Amino acid sequence: MNNAGYHQKDDRIEAHLFISVLAYCGVHLIRTKLKEARIDDSWNTIRNELSTWLRQTSELPKTKEQSIMTEKETRWMDYQKEVAGLLKVKKG
Repeated sequence: MNNAGYHQKDDRIEAHLFISVLAYCGVHLIRTKLKEARIDDSWNTIRNELSTWLRQTSELPKTKEQSIMTEKETRWMDYQKEVAGLLKVKKG
């Protein structure tokens, strides 16, 4: 698939810029909170350390009206626990 013309429409350009600015704000917020706790890691380090933090949600149909939801989350490593605590992220 050729995406050469993807960013040639105004609404797509605006959407891409909005998502980029939103992502930048998220990264800045995370790094600011970590710096307050004297964690001066680069974004690459933070991203790599958090990259194994996963949550999987599955929905299995039981009947037309009912389904079973299951959720599984990886065990947090020490760095992940520290970051989650600073960002007030709750497990599960």
